[in-house]
Order: sequence, then C-alpha cells, then structure tokens
Amino acid sequence: MKLVISTKTLMILYTNGFNDPYSHIVKITLAEKCLNFEEQLVKKNMEVLKNLNPYCYTPILIDRALILYKTEIITEYIDERFPHPPLLPINPILKAKTKLLIYRINKDWFKTLSYILNLKYNISENLEKYKRNLILQISNAKLLFDEMPYFLSENFSLIDCWISTLLWYLKEIDKDFLKREKVIHEYSKKMFSRESFQKMLNKE
Repeated sequence: MKLVISTKTLMILYTNGFNDPYSHIVKITLAEKCLNFEEQLVKKNMEVLKNLNPYCYTPILIDRALILYKTEIITEYIDERFPHPPLLPINPILKAKTKLLIYRINKDWFKTLSYILNLKYNISENLEKYKRNLILQISNAKLLFDEMPYFLSENFSLIDCWISTLLWYLKEIDKDFLKREKVIHEYSKKMFSRESFQKMLNKE
C-alpha cells in the first residue's frame, strides 16, 4: 500500500476494519461534525503503519500534512478544529472531568474489549473470562445510563462516542445482553439510531 499524505481538505482515516473499535469512535466523531473523510484499510500492514505511526496501531488521521494517532488525541483535535457542535465542555473543570472519564472507560472497558476481539479467532480459555468480566462491569454501571439524557451529560459528547461503540461491539459478543438490561438497551437504541452512528455504519 502506498503512503498517502493529503494535500486536500478531505481527511484520510486509516483503520483496521471491523475489529477496530477505536477507529469506530473516530468515525462517529467525524460524522457528528458532518465531515467527509476517506477511509483506508491497512489490515495490519506493518510497512504502512510504521510510516504513519511508530507504534503501529490504528486509527491514524491525516489532515493535510498533519498525522495524528491515539483516539483521544484525534477526537479532541477534531472537536477543537471543528467546534460545532461541541463534543467536549468549554468549562475547563468539566472538560477535565470528561477527559478523565474517557480515560477510565478506555482503561477499564475498552482494554478488555480489545482482548476479547484479539482472542476471538483463537482458542483461549481466557476469552469467556474476559467476556464475563466486561459484561459484569457494564451491568454494574447500568444506573449511570439513566441519570441524564446522555451518558452523565445533558448533551451528546465524546463520552457517548465511546459508550455507543462499546455497546455496539458488546451486542456482538453477547446478543442477549441489551435485552436483559432495559436501561442500557434504551440508551443504546437512542445511540444506534442517531444519524452520525448510521453514517458511521455506512462507512464500514
């Protein structure tokens, strides 16, 4: 695959296909901002990844001559460069709390999800353990889904980009999970029917 550096306004997002929840988050963020982008699948092509990201993981966003990696950095950049609609609070205290919550969601839930996706096509006794742990952790947090219109917020935010992605992958891991958890199910229906989410699915 040839390395492409964009000189146009259209951004390029390098992803690793369906088993790439972090790219999924970025695509929802781009869709919320109504931004057009070109998706390039790298399929773990190490040569291409090394040219773009020394740590060799996706997503990678190219905006003109700027190359960004790490989901949190990419999404914050998108939100600051294209401020409407805002996906992070303007208030520095609320912004810090939001970013801290995203850190915890990534550390506690997405790392486990990544293990599951990596183990899915391999025989491993740890796979079911990771599945049970992730489902239990989210079930224990179900009251948080009912406190406000969005996840701990009056408005759709970057947190919802993360949580909706998590639930989308979770329903593939356990098809009955959302049926068992009514509050989480109602939240997921609202997220999955959102225009940005549907746009993102069309990019799959």
